[in-house]
Amino acid sequence: MKTFLLTPFILVGLASGGSAQAESYPPEAVQQFVSACTSAIQTQIPAIANDSSRYCGCFIDQLQAQLTYQELAAAVGDGSTTVDPKVRSVATQAAQTCMTKIMQ
Repeated sequence: MKTFLLTPFILVGLASGGSAQAESYPPEAVQQFVSACTSAIQTQIPAIANDSSRYCGCFIDQLQAQLTYQELAAAVGDGSTTVDPKVRSVATQAAQTCMTKIMQ
């Protein structure tokens, strides 16, 4: 089974948009993502470190609502530095949505 990690630049620096395609991701992939995301935020964005679990949980939920697991795994699992435009768009919108939620 293919698993993935998104780097912090994908979490906060991508363009907005996306379409709804709700699908649950494999539980181990979600757990791996949330763990890596939380660690990255605590290290690289200390201003939101206390809310990193909330942010990362929100982010993966947003991705699951708009991308199939196969779309996401293909976009981040090939080792390319180029991110698929659809994934970029969905990730940026997710980052904005989740940042807004934790800042309320």
